[in-house]
Amino acid sequence: MPRKFSNLALITVFALAHALATILCHLIGIGDSIVLTLLTMTLTVMICVRQRLSLEFTALNIILVNIIGYVAGLAIAGIFKGFVSSPMIQSALSTFVTTELIGWGLVGFCHLFSDDMEAEPISSVQLRWIIAAVALVLVARILVGGTLRKDLFKGRNIFDPRSAFLSNTVVVFTMVALTVLFIQYLDNPERKFSPSDKVVASVVFFIVICCLSSLMVGYGIPFAIKGDFTFGRFLEFLVASLLCEITIYSVVYMIDYAIRARHSMELERERANLAQSRYQNLKQQVNPHFLFNSLNILDCLVAEKKDDDARSFIRKLAGIYRYMLRNESEPIVRLSDEMDYATMYGDLLMVRFPSGLKIENEIRKEDLQRYVVTYSVQMLLENTVKHNAVSPQRPLVIRMRSDGQYISVENNRTPKIEESSSTGVGLTYIKKNYADRGGGEVKIESDDTTYKVSLPLL
Repeated sequence: MPRKFSNLALITVFALAHALATILCHLIGIGDSIVLTLLTMTLTVMICVRQRLSLEFTALNIILVNIIGYVAGLAIAGIFKGFVSSPMIQSALSTFVTTELIGWGLVGFCHLFSDDMEAEPISSVQLRWIIAAVALVLVARILVGGTLRKDLFKGRNIFDPRSAFLSNTVVVFTMVALTVLFIQYLDNPERKFSPSDKVVASVVFFIVICCLSSLMVGYGIPFAIKGDFTFGRFLEFLVASLLCEITIYSVVYMIDYAIRARHSMELERERANLAQSRYQNLKQQVNPHFLFNSLNILDCLVAEKKDDDARSFIRKLAGIYRYMLRNESEPIVRLSDEMDYATMYGDLLMVRFPSGLKIENEIRKEDLQRYVVTYSVQMLLENTVKHNAVSPQRPLVIRMRSDGQYISVENNRTPKIEESSSTGVGLTYIKKNYADRGGGEVKIESDDTTYKVSLPLL
């Protein structure tokens, strides 16, 4: 079954279940808050599991969805009161609409983060997240929907303290800023807080910020100073500030978690691409064909007593390996260094193919201080010789040029009688390395007579 249709079926079934539960509870004469909360939590878990979110994210979504669903449900119920007379029908309709809205909202929200934090095997710590979130939501739902609403608010509109609280933008923005700083402080790898330390610090932070924000809103700070602020009103604002801070904390935590997960994923992908590029280059340089050809050429130079040429060949061969050792952990290098490496490699090719191969260097001096992906130009040279015939009758001409934005390696096509097998791995990883750095697109232009690859200058 397609995922889109499955989400539609899942959310619709739970919306109908919410409405049916509301009707049954009204008919029986019992409260529906606990039943609806359990249904909402079940829907949240099922959506998060389908979207392959981590359990930490699932736990935070349980809290966030229930807070938003509770507030949205009250608001939507107020809308239906205008044209539906039956309280039971009002509740059923508002519950159905609210479930549809939070269900699709959760699907969209999860979709933003599902690629960054795939689910992992369940651990005891992660399981405690889920249990703690469920317990917190149930306790809060009982208190806010039952005891606090009846005894604390005493018939007043439950939105009064929240409206007054949210209207104080200075306090809300201050809570957001302090929450961001607090989460970054806890997640600082240099401090290495234990899970128990984080829990204690979070509880203290919640108590302090909720008490201070309640006092500031109650007294009208910073806009005015009110003298009629009572302890009862303080408790009302404390409940509102707690709900607001839980929402802020959940959202900030998830965004921070997603950013860190994406950054970690990009670093791992960058390391993997670099390692693969180094592997491909090293495999090329130490493979039997390269070593055999190099040693065979060196043997011929020595046999012909071309001592100067032999020494030059050895220096260039050593220079190639020296460059690889020096830059094996560098994802990008200056174009000047890469060109020195490519030139040494080209010189070895010229010794191997004394006739039939010509390499032209038209790199602008002002571009030599720019950067390219390590081994990229040399790899293009190697690919050119690998996939083309080299003969005096039809020379292979390789041109390396730069124009301030790209460095290009272009050659005339001289097809081999037997086409060399190609996996395309080298060029693929060059593209991935450029993509990881946002360096632009690697351009490939090909026709019957020429083949050209252009690498962005970084």
